[in-house]
Amino acid sequence: PVYLPVRGWNLLVTGESGSGKSWVTGLVAEQAILARYSVCVVDPEGDYAPLENLPGVTVLGHDGPPTLREIERALQYPDVSVVVDLSAMPRDDRLAHVPSLLKLLASARRRLGFPHRIIVDEAHYFLDRPEAVDLLDLELASYTLTTYNMARLDPRILYATDAIIVTRQSDPAEVQALMTVAGVVEDQEHWRATLAALA
Repeated sequence: PVYLPVRGWNLLVTGESGSGKSWVTGLVAEQAILARYSVCVVDPEGDYAPLENLPGVTVLGHDGPPTLREIERALQYPDVSVVVDLSAMPRDDRLAHVPSLLKLLASARRRLGFPHRIIVDEAHYFLDRPEAVDLLDLELASYTLTTYNMARLDPRILYATDAIIVTRQSDPAEVQALMTVAGVVEDQEHWRATLAALA
């Protein structure tokens, strides 16, 4: 068993494409939801729709991109979780929409105390600019960021990470970024081989 606090910790899930990052992140979300915490998933690719089968989960975006007002209305109660499916939106519209959504979620959590955990899939698309750090409430933390390109994330966001889950990673630049954040200075060849060989 692996135990992670639902609140107060930032979690990074990283690994190369097709290595199971979204599956692992889905498990984290599922366990939090089953423990009756409120989770909001920012889902740019439509990977988290199966969470709708869990109690109290609503998927917004089946019928077109959800508005900020719809999302805010859906997150009125602490036992409700929301998957914001943005897969119907053109990529440029997603890039414009997600910063406002992240600000809305941070504000709601300050005001209401929930969602308890905010999950951002494909985080490198939205959190790679210097102003990205202002989109997250790193003081309250409780973010899960999933990415195959962690080297693109703003370093302040990386250093605010409390736990890292790596699925499999063989890209040398990504492995180096991961070792830098984790503070690995010795036995780097061993870690490169280990990360590349993860099943």
